[in-house]
Amino acid sequence: MPTLEQFQRILFECPTLRHLSIIGWGPILNGPSEERVPIILHLPFLTQFSFGFMDTEYATRLLSLLDFPCLTQFTLEDVSKLIDPLDPLDISPLLEWFATTYQISIDNPRLPLNRIRIMEFHGIDTNKETFSRFLQQLTSLHHLGCYNIDDDIVKGLIPGTSDFPPTQQHFERNWVCPFLAELHCQDVDPDTVLDIVSSRASTNFAFDLRKVILEFGRNSPPSPGSVIHSRLVNSGVIIASTSSPKMTRAVSFHIGILRRLLLSVDYSGSYPVQLTFIDTVIVSTYATPTKTWGYALG
Repeated sequence: MPTLEQFQRILFECPTLRHLSIIGWGPILNGPSEERVPIILHLPFLTQFSFGFMDTEYATRLLSLLDFPCLTQFTLEDVSKLIDPLDPLDISPLLEWFATTYQISIDNPRLPLNRIRIMEFHGIDTNKETFSRFLQQLTSLHHLGCYNIDDDIVKGLIPGTSDFPPTQQHFERNWVCPFLAELHCQDVDPDTVLDIVSSRASTNFAFDLRKVILEFGRNSPPSPGSVIHSRLVNSGVIIASTSSPKMTRAVSFHIGILRRLLLSVDYSGSYPVQLTFIDTVIVSTYATPTKTWGYALG
């Protein structure tokens, strides 16, 4: 794993970086630099960030160092399930940190939740209330993906009884994703999806859900002609089915990376090529090796 200073140097060599993925572990955060003034990782042009984390405390500490003012696409995934699927992380503290940090620095947020248009969650574990509070910060969200998430968590999209017709001053505080137009759920209970669709259609949101996909990977899709299949179709829900259980994003992501490997970075401090042309950087670590491989796609 690279030190924080080494990781900062890598990013510094990519001044126009637009896509960043950190899967597993990123830089080491217990070095001497943290005892001094924290290093802020500033990427002024970054628009897409994927973060697959192994530990909630580490994730919070790393995110607190990031400055992505142009971020519009964000993915969060609990990749610890690849190692221990029976002991999922509770990411509630991380989502609460997001909400608290955003409210404190709302005038100049380093992670501008209110500008994110595409958000995906993979394999996270939290509670419905915390999930809903986090989503309330995503006031510009257009597309939401929920993959391998408990049904009760996804119910955080259902408007509460205290909600009221939106006005400009109430968008950020009281409404869950008022501009949400597309919803993609994987292996979520069909009744839960129908409740979300009907509840948001019956309330005066800024936009109705225009595209809803319910994908069946591990679970079997409802049989054509069944009552639940008819209800989904009549509600405009697109039913999708994969022929085999869908791999987690982290695993499938790495296969694509290995096929298109362009660059390896040895954290001894030397770089084999100039990185100023790099558009996408992926850093992936699942253990604590002496060398971490970073993959960059141009």
